Amino acid sequence: HLRGRKDVRLVPGFEDEKATPAHVPAYLAGKVFGFLRDWRTAGTLREFEFLSFDQHAKSLMDVSGACERIQ
Repeated sequence: HLRGRKDVRLVPGFEDEKATPAHVPAYLAGKVFGFLRDWRTAGTLREFEFLSFDQHAKSLMDVSGACERIQ
């Protein structure tokens, strides 16, 4: 993102993505949070696992914010 790549389809695994988000890191973080929520609701993740992954997802947004400040 800091290098000017603003197309989510350049991210491995998202080549067929239909969305064209203005801020790719925030979009991807939103997808991560959505996956975690869905897995928790479906019972795929137990509470402890959910909390552990949620902490890492929040860290992703913290790093993204730090990169934006560098930019």
